[in-house]
Formats: sequence, C-alpha cells, structure tokens
Amino acid sequence: MKNTSIDLKKLHSADPKVKYGFSKELLQIVSEAPKVLYPHVQEWTDLLQQDNQILKWTAIDIIGYLSSIDTEDKIDPVISQLIEMLHGGHLITISHAISSLSRIASNKPKHRPKIWSELLNIRANTFKSDTCRDIATGKVLDVLKKIPLEETDLAELPKFIEKAGQCEWDATRKKAEIVKKRLDKTLGQKSMDPSQ
Repeated sequence: MKNTSIDLKKLHSADPKVKYGFSKELLQIVSEAPKVLYPHVQEWTDLLQQDNQILKWTAIDIIGYLSSIDTEDKIDPVISQLIEMLHGGHLITISHAISSLSRIASNKPKHRPKIWSELLNIRANTFKSDTCRDIATGKVLDVLKKIPLEETDLAELPKFIEKAGQCEWDATRKKAEIVKKRLDKTLGQKSMDPSQ
C-alpha cells in the first residue's frame, strides 16, 4: 500500500457514501497491510459497541485480520466480546464473528482451545430458525475446509460433523461431507505417525 495515512473521521461522517465507502477501504487495507491499522486497536474495539451494524461488522473483521501481527496482545481482551457476538443470535454478526475468531485461532495458538470449543458449539445457539442454525454451521464448516484440522479440537470435531451432516440445509450437508473426508485423512495420517 503506497498511501498509509488514514482519516478515521470518515467512519463518523454523516454521509453514508463516505462512511461505508471508507469501511470497505479499511477492509482492503487491513487485508494487505494490517500494520497500518494496528495502532488504532482502540478505535476498532470501540466500534464493536456501535449500534450501526455495518461498522460493527467492519470492526469484527478488522480485529480478526490484526491478529496476524498482534505481537503485543492488544486484541486479546476483545476475544471475549467476539465470543459473545458468536452466540448473540444475529446471523450476519455470527458469520463475521466466525470468520474473525477463526483467524485469531490460526494466528494465536494459545487461544485455539477456547475459540474452537466455542465454534464447535455453534449449534447450541438460539437461532430464529433451523435454517439460520444450518447456515451458521456451514460458516464454521467453510473454515474447516481450509485450515489444518490439527488446529481444532479433534475430539469434538466428529460430533460436530455428524450433526452438520444431518442438517436440512443441503449446502451445509455437502460441506460436512467434504470436512469429514478431510478429517478421516487427518486422523489416518496421525494413526500412521509413530510419534503420535
């Protein structure tokens, strides 16, 4: 990124085009150059309390990206808030929390057990409908399709996949099949490893 200066006042602009255009710009910046936004951790934390949902979702995503460079553990105190949002009942917020928390788990191994315990317990949430529950389950499966499964709780993962495979939502069942194949392969490799 050539231009590393940011004007955070745009987030509070009365003009929606300015405000939401800037939130998109911030997500691009943090995905390419997280160090530019890292000094403003307090701003992103404050935005989590926003009534404005779009700004809240932007902050959730930014915090997840910042975990890749968080050598000072500045985002650690925010993890509990993200977990609350994960179980908060609003599907879009839950989806953003899944994405952010999974990034944090990958980037900060000390938080993996807690985060994965919460992610794999997503179906215990109170949702507006079974469809919402199935969609949220699918969002967790999307993460499981991409990351090394050794990062997760391998003891709890089979139960989660089994329940996901019983969903009415067809897309979630298909994702569960993909992740089950990955898990079978992972567990097979572990059983062949003499160090295990």
